[in-house]
Amino acid sequence: MKKILIIEDDRLISSLVQFRLKKDGYDTLLVQDGNEGVKAIDSWLPDLIITDVMMPFKSGIEIIHHAKKNHPDTPIIVLSS
Repeated sequence: MKKILIIEDDRLISSLVQFRLKKDGYDTLLVQDGNEGVKAIDSWLPDLIITDVMMPFKSGIEIIHHAKKNHPDTPIIVLSS
């Protein structure tokens, strides 16, 4: 089962995205700030990262830089509300 990490601080958006992905059979992990996102990238090793741009502690841009430096083959989708 593919693992998808969702990094999103808006509870409505994150729950909708997570619901749809789980319904389609993906294993998901939801975190709500940039610091937790970086930790989850390194420990959970997702197959795909979905991140917001504006979040507490670290921005989506910082998360992208971290992921591309440490896990360059992991695709990233950026959401922005």
